[in-house]
Amino acid sequence: MNNTKTPVMVLQELAVAKEWILPEYTIVHAKEGTHDNIFHHQVVLNGEVAIGVGRSKKEAKHRAASLLLDKLSEVVDGNLPQASTPERKLKLVNAVGNLCDICLENKIPMPIFTQISDVGPPHCREFTYECQVAALVTRATSSTKKQAKHWAAKEMTDRIMNVLPELINEYEEQQLVSTALNEQVKEAYNRVKSERPKPNLSLQIEDRYLHLKHIAIEKGMDKECVETYTLEPSMDNLKILLEKMELNYYMRTLQDRPGCNVIALALNTDVPFAVLGMGSNSETALQDALITCFKNLRILLLDVE
Repeated sequence: MNNTKTPVMVLQELAVAKEWILPEYTIVHAKEGTHDNIFHHQVVLNGEVAIGVGRSKKEAKHRAASLLLDKLSEVVDGNLPQASTPERKLKLVNAVGNLCDICLENKIPMPIFTQISDVGPPHCREFTYECQVAALVTRATSSTKKQAKHWAAKEMTDRIMNVLPELINEYEEQQLVSTALNEQVKEAYNRVKSERPKPNLSLQIEDRYLHLKHIAIEKGMDKECVETYTLEPSMDNLKILLEKMELNYYMRTLQDRPGCNVIALALNTDVPFAVLGMGSNSETALQDALITCFKNLRILLLDVE
């Protein structure tokens, strides 16, 4: 049995020993005829490229592997694999998968891969991929998309392992700030929600416009009293009127921009009652809201008997 190793076998074992992505072979040119066959076989490994020429595909492939072994001899210090173990399983290093696992385990953002460029002739293309994790960015160029992503991911893995403690702290700080903001929003929402009136579901829709009138009658208010406190729109008159009806109000600024201010004014009643006021500043917006509020109150209350 012939145990002589071919260049293809040696190159394959070298890739496994160094935990590189396995060699990728591609026929970049083929001319076939009765007596004039010629093949150009390209091989890519560890970012290096070699093209072998032969009368057959097999011959071209082995020559490409041999040329690439010569180019890689300095990288591996001339220590090429010598022993062959047929039962040995080849290990394909998945740098992209390893990077994703590291991100998941350490609860940092997952990597984002983006193709930056695709240049060169069809037989010798170059692809550049960018890998981003949080604020870290790496780039790699190779003759295939797969290898470009692999090298970008591998470089990112190396960088992350160097700065992992700082990266985790930065991400956790961002999460704490985000959580604090969410809690503030939740607290503000609950506060506004508690201030808002709970609707009286027993009221019929056709009777809702009479709701304030019924409250005024129950509190012993007459038409003259209502007229007195709704004649002049002001915060003082609104407070007195609502105290007599045992109601309150709340206000919120919905927009506060230069030259444009919007305020919401609502009464705490079973039937929703809210108006908007707009103006160039908070004072004019509030006055506009009060004018609208008093106008509606007069309509709803002045027929009190």
